[in-house]
Amino acid sequence: MAENEQDGGGRDAHERVHQARRERSDAAWRPFEEKWSALVASKSDALREVTGNKFMTGTPAEADAEDDLNGLFPLMARAAAETAHEKDFESRWGFRVLEHVLGRDHLCVIFNNNPYKAMPTLRAKELEEYRDWLAEVGVDELAYAEYPERGEDEGCSYALLLWCVDGSQSYVEEKYRAVTLKSMAEIPGPRDGDAMKA
Repeated sequence: MAENEQDGGGRDAHERVHQARRERSDAAWRPFEEKWSALVASKSDALREVTGNKFMTGTPAEADAEDDLNGLFPLMARAAAETAHEKDFESRWGFRVLEHVLGRDHLCVIFNNNPYKAMPTLRAKELEEYRDWLAEVGVDELAYAEYPERGEDEGCSYALLLWCVDGSQSYVEEKYRAVTLKSMAEIPGPRDGDAMKA
């Protein structure tokens, strides 16, 4: 009985640590999400207003509105990679959802702070596998960025922006988790994500 109680206490302590980390991560991303949700939603609404919710109207106004929306994505990806690196580096990777900023759809942000320095080609292989899956299932990649852009830690963190139709976001996240866990299994030694930064 005492052993079971100790196991339960250990699980509770472990869960409290993870909950505290999730709360820190949420707090780190809140300013980013508030800023970019407003910007993207505004440009997305403007595009829908021009097109009347119809695609490919072919008008100059549509082209301008589409350029305005698409022009945000590289800037946003860069800001996401910086946020991951500077504000939420303790999270080895994460998935954020900006809900309904693209009409009924969501803008999903994947970030990764885990370059697997002991196996420097592994993360590129992991990302390639995930991108192949995205293309296969028809999820649009909107932008990609790395941070920092120079220096000793160049490219340590990255962010990937995805257009997720409503209902697909958990599926997209779970696939990324699966690809990441598969990579981590290839690394000899501890499996704790915090150990992977070495």
